[in-house]
Amino acid sequence: LDGGLDDRLGSHGLDTKAEQLAAASMGADTVLFSTNGSSLSMQASIMSVAAPGEEILVARNLHKSTFNGLILGGARPVFVRPAVDAELEMLHGVTPEALSHAFDTHPGARAAVIVSPTYYGVVADVARLAEVCHRRGVPLITDDAWGAHFLVHPELPDSALSAGSDIAVASLHKTGSGLMQGSIIAVRGDRIDVTRLKHTLGLLESTSTSMLILAAMDGARRHLALHGHGLLKRTIALSRRARACLARIPGVGVMGREIVGRSGVFDLDETKVVVDVQALNLSGFAAADWLIHECEMPMELADHRRVVALLTLADDDRSVDRLIAGFEAMAAAAATMPARGTMAIPAVESLFTDALLTPRDAFFAPRSVTALDDAEGRIAGESVTPYPPGIPAVVPGERWTRSIIRYLRTGLEHGMHIAEAADPKLGTVLVVEPPVQCRRVPM
Repeated sequence: LDGGLDDRLGSHGLDTKAEQLAAASMGADTVLFSTNGSSLSMQASIMSVAAPGEEILVARNLHKSTFNGLILGGARPVFVRPAVDAELEMLHGVTPEALSHAFDTHPGARAAVIVSPTYYGVVADVARLAEVCHRRGVPLITDDAWGAHFLVHPELPDSALSAGSDIAVASLHKTGSGLMQGSIIAVRGDRIDVTRLKHTLGLLESTSTSMLILAAMDGARRHLALHGHGLLKRTIALSRRARACLARIPGVGVMGREIVGRSGVFDLDETKVVVDVQALNLSGFAAADWLIHECEMPMELADHRRVVALLTLADDDRSVDRLIAGFEAMAAAAATMPARGTMAIPAVESLFTDALLTPRDAFFAPRSVTALDDAEGRIAGESVTPYPPGIPAVVPGERWTRSIIRYLRTGLEHGMHIAEAADPKLGTVLVVEPPVQCRRVPM
């Protein structure tokens, strides 16, 4: 490992060769490896396309790292609302119509940033979203962190890059057997200044890059190239068996391909098994806690009514049998669980709010502490993020509303985990001190 993987300056070319092999396997013109995770990769990508003060269209269901990138880089976001599924109480992808409208009202925007797939496996219509951007001569950046495996098997959705995204950021540790923090920035086409992208990556990334993570990324790429098709064929079959068996358990619902075609849903990653437990009179948080404590079976995600089980290249019949048995046992025990009770949330549409300052301006403004229940109408000075999935309920510069306060308060009562807030129990929150000159951020 000492033979050239320490950093890009002290290299014997092995890291460059590994990036070239990754580019060839992904159909990219350029690939850059990052050992600081897709969080940093998204931040570097945003900073490479929009200078401080320039507008950029940003899907409001992106991971918190994107909003942190806006704080770091100073770009002025125009938030684009994703499609709302009122039945499932869930956000899907941004629609081409919503993105086109945002460009019509903000023709100077330098790029658009979306997420596809979502944490729930929902894939947006990236091809049409890319067309919307390219007609205006600007790039599309896709948070593709959960889609690193899409290229490997034809029964999976198209990858963001192959669908037309100019930058796709993928996490090899999520679905590709790499180590934590291994991330790929894949570039295709001529709309991205790759030199500037390398510079922004260098601004943010540690100069002491991990040789172990870099080598693991190359190994994960090779493993997917040589064995990924067969392994994912098995994974997809296992997922379909798990879905069929779980759906037969009374009180358990499984989200499947029936949602494809709804607003914001172009395709679905079947390796993410999304299980609704509200008919068991449980919240997703209570279900996840029971499964880990009673079955030693961690879920990838829990929300107010669902858990998500992620099937990977490493799963087999035995692990899927454990998954099914765990849900059967939970369903049988649900009636006597002490943490019974569903979590009611406000209408999802009501959880959007106005942005009165840019995230950067609000973050660096004078801030004060106030009780959460007194924050209504105040401008947030920090991000407050249910984690996972890591989509901020409020970002710096947005206005606190009664619906958001109620959602977070109820979530905490049911076991929601809050990240980034100075007070993770949300007894208090940071707000921008008045008076402050507000310049409304469009949505």
